[in-house]
Amino acid sequence: MFLKNKIFVVILSFQKLLIISFLWNLVLKKIIFYYILYLCIWTFFIKWFLWDFTSLRFITTKTWEKIRPTINPKTGKRPPSTFLIWLSGIFSIYIALFGIASQRYESRVDVIENRANSIFAQLSIKQIRTETLSRVASLQNMSCPHKPIILKPVSVFNSLFLEDAIYQDIVDLMKDTLVIWKKTLSGVDLTNANLRGANLQNANLENSILKNANLESAIINGAKFENACLKNVKGLPEWLENGMDLDNNYMYTQNRLIEAIRNGLVNLKMASLLDANLAGLNLKNINFQNSTLKRVSFNAAKLSIVNFQKANLEEVNFKEAVLSSVNFQKSKFIKCNFYCVKFIDTNFEGADLEKAIMYGNDLKGLNLKNTKLKGTELALAELEDADLENANLENANLENANLKNANLKNANLKNANLKNANLENANLENTNLNNVNLDNANLKQNAVEQGQQGRGDGVNP
Repeated sequence: MFLKNKIFVVILSFQKLLIISFLWNLVLKKIIFYYILYLCIWTFFIKWFLWDFTSLRFITTKTWEKIRPTINPKTGKRPPSTFLIWLSGIFSIYIALFGIASQRYESRVDVIENRANSIFAQLSIKQIRTETLSRVASLQNMSCPHKPIILKPVSVFNSLFLEDAIYQDIVDLMKDTLVIWKKTLSGVDLTNANLRGANLQNANLENSILKNANLESAIINGAKFENACLKNVKGLPEWLENGMDLDNNYMYTQNRLIEAIRNGLVNLKMASLLDANLAGLNLKNINFQNSTLKRVSFNAAKLSIVNFQKANLEEVNFKEAVLSSVNFQKSKFIKCNFYCVKFIDTNFEGADLEKAIMYGNDLKGLNLKNTKLKGTELALAELEDADLENANLENANLENANLKNANLKNANLKNANLKNANLENANLENTNLNNVNLDNANLKQNAVEQGQQGRGDGVNP
């Protein structure tokens, strides 16, 4: 009984296999048939379209007849070839078309360049300079036929039959003009202006109209945008977008930007803040990289994990602020106030702190490598374990400062005041101590105490 059941199962499986094989062959044959039919139809269509419909066969046949005419049955002789005459006729037509295209192009270019020269002449007149600069954007958007090139027949066709394009040379020239006059762009109408990649650093764009302008890749750090219309501007950074008043013609105001900062805006890369009041705020994870801050107040503010890398800070007030994990790498400080600031893991490497006020600050263990501290007020500063390698401390006031275990390798202390300073175990390897005031300074266990003054000729003990 078991054997019979097994034989029955085998027979049933074989039948299924035969049915599947039959169906597969049937489907496969149909697929191959329709594929071959598709190729035939497609090949026929390509041949008909390229060879007959486009008149390529006619052109080829007639061309060959000009090169090698058929034998005359009456005379039995082959007529002379007329190919060169026929070709010269075609070439003459091409030259004529090129002349027409070139004339159209040159005429339009002359109009555009004459208008540009008119703008250049009027820019010297101060009374009409704003109106003159307002014409730049419209000139940038003047269209011109494509430039025909005699050795490129496609360019001649494009010049005659395609839609006119923007004349890129005048776009770049007008862009450079706006860059030259960037300090006088206040109130100028720059609607549809192409400022892509332009250097607008410290430009004055207050009260200007930048509707539909292109600012992609433009350098705008330090630029003034107060009350500027920024509707539909391309390449607009996040800080400008957040400073726009959508209900007031997309007008940018700094007060609106400050409100956005208070509400949590963190991306302020390349931002411009002038006379802004951020006193007492708790600012965390904010990016001020490459930003320009002038007369900004961070008085008693708490800054945590804030990035000021390569920022320009002029007369910024950090009085009594708490700076925790703040990055000031390669930043430039001009007359900034750090009075009674609390520094926690702050990085000043490569920063320019010339003439900054850091009186009595706790800078213990901070990274001050390669910093410029020329003329900086550091009296009573706590600089124990600070890294001041390659720092420039020329004319700096370090009276009563604590520099215990500080790294001053290759530092420049020329004309610095180190009266009553603590230099115990400080690393003074190759330090410039020329004309340094070391009255009552603690020089225990360092190179100066051992008589190895490095570059310290003229040390004032």
